[in-house]
This record gives sequence, structure tokens and C-alpha cells, in this order.
Amino acid sequence: MTAPARVARIRLHPATLATAPDAAARAQWEHAAEDALVEDDIAPAPEGGADGPFVVELRFEGNVAAVALLDAADEERRAATYRWDLRPLRDLLDEYRSLGRRLASLRGAGPPTQWESVDIAKRAVHDEAAGLIVEALAPLGLGLESARRFFTLLSLVRMVQDASGHFSD
Repeated sequence: MTAPARVARIRLHPATLATAPDAAARAQWEHAAEDALVEDDIAPAPEGGADGPFVVELRFEGNVAAVALLDAADEERRAATYRWDLRPLRDLLDEYRSLGRRLASLRGAGPPTQWESVDIAKRAVHDEAAGLIVEALAPLGLGLESARRFFTLLSLVRMVQDASGHFSD
């Protein structure tokens, strides 16, 4: 049996990075993209038998994410492209942001049991979203931890791309 294809790194498409409001946000997004790579938690299986190593490139635009699997030796060569409909995550993104704001307002101000319960709820939303991402990007062979990090990255980008926090229908 052959070993699963390796992912060398994850990056954001330049068009997505261009939506960052400033250099600090761009650096935060780039760091989150790099951090999304969890060793042995992504095992892409593109059609055509390409075996990697690969670079995963994410482009968030409107209600869709384009996920390109690029040859790590020649990043101009695509091994595969997947489209990911972001609308199923709309409510989870809203809830995640709301819980994050609630958690920030409670830190140091409320009883520990209160902020712990909000933190648990936030983690549950994160896990639910990650499960949807694993299903949506099945050809990438994402594990739950990588999918959680993809959701974190999506949350950071969407807060800026759509200040209202809502996807269009």
C-alpha cells in the first residue's frame, strides 16, 4: 500500500489576502493558514494519481471557497480544484462569533463556571463546523483538527470580507 500524499503547506490565494484591511490582518491570516497544516491530518487523493507533495491553496470569495491542490515543486501546476459551498456554515459562523464575543466579555468579569460553559459551547460549534468541512472536502482527506483550523481561518477572513457577518443567499 502506498503512503498517502503529503501536504507541504497551506496558503491563502493572493485574491483572498488582498481583502485583508491591513498588513497586520494579512499576517494573521497567513499565520492561521500555515497553522492549519496538522502533520498527518490531511491525506489528499486527487484524481489522476498525482502523489504530491502538495500545497493547498484556499480562496474565499462570496459563498464559495475554491480549494486548489498544487504541485509543491511547481505551484503553477494544479493537481485538483475543489469547490466548497460556504452557506451551510453561515449559522455556525454567526454563533461562533457571538460566543467568542460573549466569552471575551466574561473573562475576568463573571464566575468561572459561566465562561467555562460559553467556552464549551464555542468548542462544540467549532467541532460541528469542522465535521461539515470534513464532509465538504472529503477528497482532501481532512482530519477533524485540520478542519477545525480551516474553520478558524474562514472565521478570520469572513469577519473582514463581510462586515455584517452574513452570507448572501
